[in-house]
Amino acid sequence: MTKSKLLGTVAVLALVPFGPSAAGGRLQVSVSGIAMHPAAHPCGGGGTCPYWSQNSNSDGGGLDSQHFPPAFAAYNNSGADDFYLKKRAVICDIAVTGEYFNGAGPAASFDVDIWRDNGTTDIHGNGHHVPPNLALVASRSAASYSVNGNIFDIRTPDRRDRCIKLAGKVSKGFPLGIHYWLSVEANCDPATCGEWAWAARPRVLTTYSGVWSEAGGFATGCNPDDD
Repeated sequence: MTKSKLLGTVAVLALVPFGPSAAGGRLQVSVSGIAMHPAAHPCGGGGTCPYWSQNSNSDGGGLDSQHFPPAFAAYNNSGADDFYLKKRAVICDIAVTGEYFNGAGPAASFDVDIWRDNGTTDIHGNGHHVPPNLALVASRSAASYSVNGNIFDIRTPDRRDRCIKLAGKVSKGFPLGIHYWLSVEANCDPATCGEWAWAARPRVLTTYSGVWSEAGGFATGCNPDDD
C-alpha cells in the first residue's frame, strides 16, 4: 500500500518506498545487550547472534519512520517492533537496516523510544492495532549514528554516558518475559535530506509483526496500524 502527499515541492512517500509492503512482517534491527526469547536468532551472513537480531532476510520493502521539521509535524511517523526480556538488559547500541529515498540524506540524528506493554491487551485483538496501554520507559533524542552501507548504527548512551536499562521478568502468565516495543525515527528534513525508511523482513518469528503509526498528515487510517 503506497500513500503520498505533496509538501510544497517535496514529494513525500509514506509507505513502501522501495518494494513490497511490510505489513505482516518484521522490521530489521539488531540490539546489543538484549537476551531475548529465544536466546539467539539468525544474523545477516549466517550464524547466530547472542543478542536480539532481526537484521537479515530483507523482503525488499520498508516503512518511512522519521520526524519532519515543525512546519510538517503532521507527517511525523514511526515504525516499531517488539521483543521480550526474561532478564535485565542494558542497551548501548541499536543497528537498523534503512535507506534514503526522495533524497540522499544524511539524517541529522535519530530518536529512539521504548515502550513497555502491560500485557492486558492482545495486540492482535482489534484489527492488529497496538494497544493503547503502553508506557514509555526509555527515550533518546538526537542520538548520534554511523553508517556502513545500509546499516545505521545508533548509539543510545545519554549525556552522562549511561546506556538504556530495561527490566526483565518471567511470570506464570507471561513466560516469554516482559513485552517491549522499540521505535527508531530519523530526524530528516525532506528539503535537504529526503526521507528515510526502515527496512523490513518476512515475519519468521513467533512474536508480533512490525507496526506503523503516523500523526495524521498522510490520512492513512494507520494511527497506529501495521499495514
